[in-house]
Amino acid sequence: MGKSSEANVREEVKKFVNAILSLMPSRNTISQLIMLLPLKEDELNAMFPEMVRDVEYWDLFRTALGIEVSSYTGSIDTSYSGIAYILRSFIDKMFEILREEKYRGPLSAILGEIVPNMEREWLEVRLKTVLEDKVVGDTAKHILLALCDVESLSISEFASKLNIEEARVKQAIYVLQALKLIEVSDDKVKLPYGIRDRYKSFIKRVVEGKL
Repeated sequence: MGKSSEANVREEVKKFVNAILSLMPSRNTISQLIMLLPLKEDELNAMFPEMVRDVEYWDLFRTALGIEVSSYTGSIDTSYSGIAYILRSFIDKMFEILREEKYRGPLSAILGEIVPNMEREWLEVRLKTVLEDKVVGDTAKHILLALCDVESLSISEFASKLNIEEARVKQAIYVLQALKLIEVSDDKVKLPYGIRDRYKSFIKRVVEGKL
């Protein structure tokens, strides 16, 4: 192999790695949509209006990727045999791999730039999205900080603890849940296990503006 061929191989490897990273949801709107499914129709319309504005194209797009509308609930989710389902599984696996510095280090060396923890980067994108929301941002900030200190709270407990009207709490919870930053079960609100277990201190730093 000559020097020019070796240079071409290095460039192809860089392109390959960049192509993988470009699929991560912090860097790709289509991947964001897929990772946030299932969504209710009104959530989808509010969060991705540019995708659903052209109804005919949206129907073509979701059919091509294997995104279905449930006839029972009306929610939008991936089918079990489509591109979207496979891509979500791939992204989840990449998140797992790229938590480890032993993998990020060599990739960073290949690219000549730092490859971050992509799961954490995606979390940061979602946190900043809700915190910058002029309507629910401040309430969401207090809800997230509270959930870093306690495992779960009910909506009424949030309203009492934070001295915020229950209607405002519900509004913020609606957005946080759509962004998959919280889970709601039997009126109890909590951080998803994977987020709480790995990124509780990171959430605090982002919410408190220390990053």
